[in-house]
Amino acid sequence: MTTNVDPAPPTPARTMSIAQFMIFFGIVLLILGLVISIRPLGHVLGSRVTLGRVIGVDEYEFNNPAVYRYWVPIVEYEVDGKRHKFKGVVGRKWTEYSLGDRVEVIYQPRHPEWGRLNLFEEIWPWYAILFPIGVVVTTVGLFLLPGSRARGGIASKRKREVEIWDADGLGTS
Repeated sequence: MTTNVDPAPPTPARTMSIAQFMIFFGIVLLILGLVISIRPLGHVLGSRVTLGRVIGVDEYEFNNPAVYRYWVPIVEYEVDGKRHKFKGVVGRKWTEYSLGDRVEVIYQPRHPEWGRLNLFEEIWPWYAILFPIGVVVTTVGLFLLPGSRARGGIASKRKREVEIWDADGLGTS
C-alpha cells in the first residue's frame, strides 16, 4: 500500500539555491540576448530603405516535403546605380510573394550589398527573444530570494516584525 505524502515545504537553503540558479541562468540569457542582438541592431542603426523587386522564390524542403516546405523570396534592388541581390531569411509555408512584387529593402549605406526585407522577423531573428526571457527569469529569481524586500511577502514582513520585537527586548524572556 502506498501513501501519498506531501513533499516538505522548501527550506530557505533550497529556495536560495533555486533563486541563485534562476538569477545565474537569467543573467546568462541576458548576456546571450545582448550579444546576439548587436548585429541586427547595427544593421538597423543608420540604415536606409529602398524599394526592391521580387525576381524569384526559392523553395526549401525538409524531411517530409508535404509538411516541411518553405519559400523565401529572392529580391533585387538598386543603390547608386549598382544592382544587388539577396534571399530572404525567414521562410514562409505559403508563397506570399509573386514575381515582380515591390518590397521594402533595408540596407546600410556603407554596405549596400547587405540588404534585408524591411520586416521585423527578417531583421530580428527568433533568438533575440533570449533577452526578454532573461529579464523575466532574473526577476523571478530575485523575487524568490529569501527575505527579499522586492517580494514584499508575508514571510519577509513577519521576519522584520520579529527582528523589531527582539530589538525592543520584548521578545526575550
